[in-house]
Amino acid sequence: MADVVLKNINKSFGAHRVIDSLDLEIRNGEFVTLLGPSGCGKSTLLRMVAGLESIDSGDLFIGGKRHNHIPPQNRRIAMVFQSYALFPHLSVRSNVLFGLKIKKVPFKVCEEKLSWVVPLLGLEGLERRLPKELSGGQRQRVALARALVLDPDVLLLDEPLSNLDAALRETAMEELKRVHRQVGKTVIYVTHNQVEAMTMSERIALLNDSHLEQYDKPRVVYDAPRTVFASQFIGSPAINLLPGAIARQDEETGVQTALGFLMLDRERSCKLQGMVGRSVQVGIRPQNMAYVEHLQSRRASDTCVELTAELVEILGDRSLIVARGRGETQLRFLITREADIQQDQKVSVLVDGRRVLLFDPETQVNIGYAP
Repeated sequence: MADVVLKNINKSFGAHRVIDSLDLEIRNGEFVTLLGPSGCGKSTLLRMVAGLESIDSGDLFIGGKRHNHIPPQNRRIAMVFQSYALFPHLSVRSNVLFGLKIKKVPFKVCEEKLSWVVPLLGLEGLERRLPKELSGGQRQRVALARALVLDPDVLLLDEPLSNLDAALRETAMEELKRVHRQVGKTVIYVTHNQVEAMTMSERIALLNDSHLEQYDKPRVVYDAPRTVFASQFIGSPAINLLPGAIARQDEETGVQTALGFLMLDRERSCKLQGMVGRSVQVGIRPQNMAYVEHLQSRRASDTCVELTAELVEILGDRSLIVARGRGETQLRFLITREADIQQDQKVSVLVDGRRVLLFDPETQVNIGYAP
């Protein structure tokens, strides 16, 4: 195992800057996800760690050793691609052992590795099958087994679950977490799927337009997004965003919006007293709004707003309500399956002031953000 440190990494393709002055430190044995939209540079960054792409400037350290010019075959790294890249004419056994045979590893060691990885990834009974005789999930496990038997210091996974259906993806995520706990490798995982990132990662590196937007634990990125982009990219259903201004009402400091005056928690209310009149962008997650009939009591920092339901989307155990408030402000909030809200129905909803996010409209940064 090894830590991975990237210092002031830059990469361009012609005039297009793909990675811009990026700093990132991944601890030994940590599972880190590079998350972001298509074209943000996450796969390019992974390929630079693997040695498949050159680094224009900056330094890459793996296990304390500078790796900028070390060729891929000399790096103790294994990579699993989105396509799995299995040899169609080779059996599962031969695919798993291919890298070891290229390195001329003794037969006995190969057999020991095989006997270890096959039960680890649930491949018993599949050793003689060809890839075409396997399901998508089984192929993904074979590709992972081929990487693990090489005993790499760092395991690189480039969207390995994107070809799986929803049910298989959920099972594969559980398997990857289990395997990581058992083998303890440093894992760098690339995806554009925020559910995968939130579920598996110890830390998420959120990339946007060639730079690092935020790097922290999944819960922190969700609860305290550093920027508007981070708040929009992480979380489903999408966050509600509306303009507002810090204001005072009845000796309380809160936020004035088209919906009315929104209360905040006491700690932030005190901190914002000197910012009265400052324009802000207000973020409210649908999960932090509650239909009044669901609550028997309310907090002092809750604000009741009146809305009109426009659309009801069934999500299974919950429903998403798209509604409008004063000033034609559109909001989304969640209700339980027991609640029955119809289109055009007037509803009262409580906004949790402890979870209201405030962003600077110009810099797009969370006011009061502390990493």
